[in-house]
Amino acid sequence: MRVFAVALLLLVPALAWGAPRGIALTKAQMRDGGVAVARPAPMRFAPARRGYGMVIDASPVLALRAAIVQAEARERLTMATLGRTRTLFHGAGNVSEAALQQAEAAQAVAAARLAGLKVKARTTYGAALGGALISGGKVVRALESGQSLVEVGLSGAALTDPPAVAKAGTAKLTLIGVSGHLPRGMVGQGLYYRGPAMQVGTPLSVSLPTGPVRRGISVPASSVLYRGGAAYVFVETSPGRFVARAIPIGAKIRKHGAVTGYFVAGGVLPSGAKLVVKGAGLLRSIAKTTKG
Repeated sequence: MRVFAVALLLLVPALAWGAPRGIALTKAQMRDGGVAVARPAPMRFAPARRGYGMVIDASPVLALRAAIVQAEARERLTMATLGRTRTLFHGAGNVSEAALQQAEAAQAVAAARLAGLKVKARTTYGAALGGALISGGKVVRALESGQSLVEVGLSGAALTDPPAVAKAGTAKLTLIGVSGHLPRGMVGQGLYYRGPAMQVGTPLSVSLPTGPVRRGISVPASSVLYRGGAAYVFVETSPGRFVARAIPIGAKIRKHGAVTGYFVAGGVLPSGAKLVVKGAGLLRSIAKTTKG
């Protein structure tokens, strides 16, 4: 291949990098150099952030909810008792002042315990899940019915408006809200989601959509080269003739965690253009060597 590349360079006209004429190769040169072209597949792409998720034990959450319910019942009971005791004390005088003081103390203790549990809920689990534990509602009912509680850690900048729905593989996750703390070892943002029943401790790769679906093409990773900090591909402008075109590579396409390509929005490259999908490195070598 090295000998072939040197010979091929002697046959290619000396052209500046990215010049309009580009690089011209014969069919035989493309075949011998392993250069192949293909039209990128159209695709729809939804920009997303990747997060690390973990199914956590929901039993402490539900136990705290049960403690709040008990404390609320106790607080209502002591308030009713205090009301009756006050009525009797200020009315017929059927109770002593000591009994009134005991009722007041019991109500104060019950109120303080309830307030403390509410503070614990908010500080431990955040405003969203903590608020759900205080008020009850669909989040608590979902966890009680066996849905999983998923803690998601996002590195980098926090999302000001986390998506209502995220995905972990084929599992749909529904947002609860921002968590009260970051997962251990993370710098960024913590979120709570609920999802289908999964085993506690299951690690998850979570995709959180951050924008609307866009139309474009899927550029394979084998087509992408780098120069001066920018990414580019070789586009076939006519049979056997190629020019370099810069592309954005912020939107990565992953499969099983590995980057397999990049989404490029419509209009960035000529409509229907074919790209070099094999042998792009050889064209780069030609462009570098023949640069005027």
